[in-house]
Amino acid sequence: MSQNDPILSVRDLHIAYRTGSGRTVTAVRGVDFDLYPQQSLALVGESGCGKTTLGLGLLRLLPKLGYVSGGSISYRGPTGTVTDVLGLSGRSLRRWRWSEVAMVFQGAMNAFNPVMKIIDHFADTIRAHRVDGKKASRKEIRDRAATALESVRLEPDRVLSSYPHELSGGMKQRILIALALLLEPQVIVLDEPTTALDLLTQRAIVDMLHELRQRHGFAMIFVSHDLPLASELADRVATMYAGRIIESGTVHDVFTRPRHPYSVGLIKAVPPVRAGADEPMSIPGSPPDLAALPTGCAFRSRCPYADDECGEIDPELEPVIQRPEGLSHETACLRWQEVGLSKPADREAVKQ
Repeated sequence: MSQNDPILSVRDLHIAYRTGSGRTVTAVRGVDFDLYPQQSLALVGESGCGKTTLGLGLLRLLPKLGYVSGGSISYRGPTGTVTDVLGLSGRSLRRWRWSEVAMVFQGAMNAFNPVMKIIDHFADTIRAHRVDGKKASRKEIRDRAATALESVRLEPDRVLSSYPHELSGGMKQRILIALALLLEPQVIVLDEPTTALDLLTQRAIVDMLHELRQRHGFAMIFVSHDLPLASELADRVATMYAGRIIESGTVHDVFTRPRHPYSVGLIKAVPPVRAGADEPMSIPGSPPDLAALPTGCAFRSRCPYADDECGEIDPELEPVIQRPEGLSHETACLRWQEVGLSKPADREAVKQ
């Protein structure tokens, strides 16, 4: 497989949930992106914007009431074979998961079966997802589990014989990453990988993920509301709002010169670490109800740049900076040329 070919391609993806009242809520709307080999993509945004739903949808792991209502997901394996992910089912889907694309779920504290030892979690993963379908011996399971645990800097002899409650939160998070790496997938999706961990443990997890990416060469998608974390781990950033990607680009593009007012608001809401820096500012208002989205741009009621046209048109992503191989800077905003210009006179000049 060429480095110029995307390993994962998502086109016009829609994901919806059925509610108890019979309504349908679309949580992901028309998402498009390409993920390239060894690339790291961060999905950022407020809670409820569709980040986790998108991550779960990529592996077809949506909860019972969730379903993909439209679009396509294509996976290109190491041999160049393209798999229609939405066309997989049964055993073929189960074996595609973890052997090709794996996930680290949010909430390491509650991600394990409390009455199973850690070695049994590894055994279940190998037996359910290995591609060749052969029955794994106890020795093979232990050897592979030990190798995976050593790669995340844990002592296998202590961990494998333990129950989840006997381990710290940081250890559980590392075990989840080891489980994701167990069958050597090409893509790993991580949902809030440092949530509820102290700062020192977060730092250790970030350093470990850098090391693992260099060693194993996997591509990575991680869901986070932590912008400093995204700036460290990601090559690209996609900002999500109301189920859509409304800006995407390299970390440098999005964090140093954002072109969507929502991205600007997220960055301004991060507490500063430098003395004398501007105080953090929250974004006014609340995200819209996904079951009753307004006409036009979903962000317009919270946007300082909005005008009458924004109430009529829901803008598509358009290039701000065109680059090859999925590195373009794109935004879905009618007023993107004005964003970042602090002086009203400058903004009026752009409009004219």
